[in-house]
Amino acid sequence: MQKKPIASSNKLYYYRYLTNKIAQANQGTPLIAAKNNKILIVDDEPLNRLFLVDLLTMHDLSPTEAITGKEAVEKWLTNDYFVILMDIQMPEMNGIDATRFIRQREKEEG
Repeated sequence: MQKKPIASSNKLYYYRYLTNKIAQANQGTPLIAAKNNKILIVDDEPLNRLFLVDLLTMHDLSPTEAITGKEAVEKWLTNDYFVILMDIQMPEMNGIDATRFIRQREKEEG
């Protein structure tokens, strides 16, 4: 059985509902205990970014947003992120190419 995707008009409602449920379940417990709490969210869909920013902020993490793989690479070059959450299909540079670039640079720089 194939599930239908959530209609765009309902996405915001479901995202808010899920983030509220997660916050209630965790009752203020930090999601990650790390010195570097910077997370880069890379997605061209505004509602996906909104959901992730809300979720991560609830857990005292510091999200930064990028809309394209190219923008993600530029932000990665000038910041130190604990985690990068990367979409695959985006304009300018897709997530796979951006991740390959980042991994190659990490490998070269050690």
